[in-house]
Amino acid sequence: MTVFAVAELIAAALPGPLLDALSWAGTGVGPLADGHWWTPVTSLFFADSPLQFIFALAATGVLVGAAERLMGGARTALAFAATGVTGILAGIGLQWLGLVAGVPWVQSTEHLMAVTPFTGALGALAAASAFAGVLWRRRIRLMSLLVVGVFVLYAGQPTDLYRVLAVLAGTAMGELLVRLTDQERPIASWTRSSNREVRVLLASVVAAVGAGPVVALLSHGRFGLLAPFAELFATPATTPACATGVVSTHCLSAFSMSPIAGGAAVVFSLLPLGVLLVTAYGLVFGSRFALVIATVVNVVLAFCAAISFGLVSSLLDSGMGPLTGARGLHVATGLVIAAIVPLCVAVALVLARRRFTVMPSRRSVQRFAVIVTVTGAALAGLCLAVSWLGDAAVLAAATPFQVTVDIVSRFLPLRAAVALHTAGEPFAVWLVLHAVGPLFWAVVLVAALPPMLTMTAGSRAGDARAAQRLVRRGGDALAYMTTWTGNRYWFDDADIDAAADAHPDADDRTPRTAVAYRVINGIAITTGGPLGTPTCHEATLRRFARFCDDHGWVPVFYSIDGDLSQAVQSMGWRSMVVAEEAVILPQLWSTAGKKWQDVRSSANRAQRAGIRAVWTRHSELSPAQQTQLMEISDEWISGKDLPEMGFTLGGLDELRDPEVRLMLAVDEGGRIEAVTSWMPRYRDDMVVGWTLDFMRRRTDSINGIMEFVIAASAEQMRDDGAIEMSLSGAPLAHAGAGESRGALDGILARLSTTLEPMYGFRSLLRFKRKFQPEFRPMLMAYPDSAALPRIGVAIARAYAPELSWADAARFARGARG
Repeated sequence: MTVFAVAELIAAALPGPLLDALSWAGTGVGPLADGHWWTPVTSLFFADSPLQFIFALAATGVLVGAAERLMGGARTALAFAATGVTGILAGIGLQWLGLVAGVPWVQSTEHLMAVTPFTGALGALAAASAFAGVLWRRRIRLMSLLVVGVFVLYAGQPTDLYRVLAVLAGTAMGELLVRLTDQERPIASWTRSSNREVRVLLASVVAAVGAGPVVALLSHGRFGLLAPFAELFATPATTPACATGVVSTHCLSAFSMSPIAGGAAVVFSLLPLGVLLVTAYGLVFGSRFALVIATVVNVVLAFCAAISFGLVSSLLDSGMGPLTGARGLHVATGLVIAAIVPLCVAVALVLARRRFTVMPSRRSVQRFAVIVTVTGAALAGLCLAVSWLGDAAVLAAATPFQVTVDIVSRFLPLRAAVALHTAGEPFAVWLVLHAVGPLFWAVVLVAALPPMLTMTAGSRAGDARAAQRLVRRGGDALAYMTTWTGNRYWFDDADIDAAADAHPDADDRTPRTAVAYRVINGIAITTGGPLGTPTCHEATLRRFARFCDDHGWVPVFYSIDGDLSQAVQSMGWRSMVVAEEAVILPQLWSTAGKKWQDVRSSANRAQRAGIRAVWTRHSELSPAQQTQLMEISDEWISGKDLPEMGFTLGGLDELRDPEVRLMLAVDEGGRIEAVTSWMPRYRDDMVVGWTLDFMRRRTDSINGIMEFVIAASAEQMRDDGAIEMSLSGAPLAHAGAGESRGALDGILARLSTTLEPMYGFRSLLRFKRKFQPEFRPMLMAYPDSAALPRIGVAIARAYAPELSWADAARFARGARG
């Protein structure tokens, strides 16, 4: 990259010798025929303009940097040179064969001298994809081939062909390097469902259909099979530039859209394509509305292309200009394919419609239909009225069909249409007639966003009572939190069938397993692990992941037991420690020994002050005692700059649950000094342990009051025969240093640091250490590292629902900074 930058900086800084340098460094059929054997190498390090240099330098830094992180600097340098030279030589070889065969594209481009600074970088990235994980390997290869494929089909420059071949060579080279180095690659037995694969593929195709014409419009030379714009209008009846068959910006501006010309034509051409790019985003997440809009727009493009081809076919028959013979056949082929491609895309979308299950809300669809219909009708009426005011005589002499075609041509890219008003129009008339099309498509673009963003869940909401029954069967330490408000439930129907197969005599068809989750910004965050008694935890996790995938969500298992780490690893997921659960075994509880001196002193201090421990429920408290709890909570909240947090942190509403127990510290006068709440943990409908949730004290209470309450709780649970006592996990804090996950670790660390003065997660962790607990890791497992920034923001929003999106975004920016 440094060599490239220095070489291009010298070339760009010397405008005079630039052409001479490019003639020496540029490659192609001609330079090699002239004996310039070094050009396949030198062309990799030069750009043909300062603007291209800027883009090439930025792209090289990103692509080569990513490749170096994946496979190291030495392999990246080797891949850069090898794939770049291979792609160029193979491309020139194909050009030679094309010249022998008389291929029109080769005949049109054989004189071009090319510098191709992007080729080596793309080839290096393709080679590095072999060292990436399964998901990123597929993504890198798909996106690389898609991008270079769009350029070669729509722009059709020789450099575009070189890049395609370099990417293919890089893919093969990467596989070879992996085998030579005996490096093990992560092989995931779990991949995204077939629905997801089809969605991404179709979204990529739709994006290519939308971006391809833009590439052709902005390209200096248009020789691609799907970009017949210059060929379409290369007749002597227009301008000298087009009559000679030379593609130029002036020629394209004159004929890109009739009757529109100039900048409005470009805007008019880009807006329908912009709609396709927006719908491609919705297709990735399974939006049925995006599928309908993408289908309609592709049908419209196919219709317009077919009409344009009908016009050109008559020109071919008349033998006008350079469109005869092999040249005319080349143009005709491109035009036919240009009409067929969007039609095939529309057919593919219709055939795959069952893969897109995420439905928009009915109200958003109705609003879209009303906005588009009213806008279209109003603009059509405005167009008719302005046309009448501009030239009533011409409009009166036209047939209804001509008037209709004239109005429709203002909204659709119908190059074959002939305008009723082409010259002598007042400026106001010209402005209105040329603005209705762009305005209409801009309205469609904006109006289509809400139906794609306000998607209904498309899933069974679940029954909270059924989930509560599963909680009593079994679950992890956070299982009881799934009964709180804000959770959705997914029930594993497949597990019912598995249980029925295992016990055919049983007649129980109730769900055996469920997962509680909430969806924030497209991220489905679970509250702990599976509930109930799943026959196979891994199978349950896989099925829930597919359920989320089918609805366009990124699944994230949050605060799950470390015992599930093997299951998520077998799925090819990554995990990180987000907290550590502090577990005490009540049957082994004892405060003897030097390590327990602080706890013993706190208990003795409380007893001397006449404070006693009370094990109770909220419903058993007197109204005065309940009021005291509210006072303690309000006093605690009043000292914070943020409201109470949610998600895995309960408040007063949660401790009112009749199944939740309270341990109070009460003085001789009946004043409650501190309170803790304990959620039950069940196994086969039996309480086997308790998990700490709510823990607050008065600001003027004696020192060590919370140590006294925790110790009293442990003694109570020991006497009751409880197996485990969980002090829960301090969110966003853990005892050990886990593996860093970059952006997400930064976001969570920043969130923890910001909330520490208010919620004391780290000080809470230090407090729990006093009780000599066993720390068990609580993991967050996720399938896709590309979604880490979104996951971090979603978790921040889950804990602090009142946190604005701007504040959440600042966490992300601060973490990256």
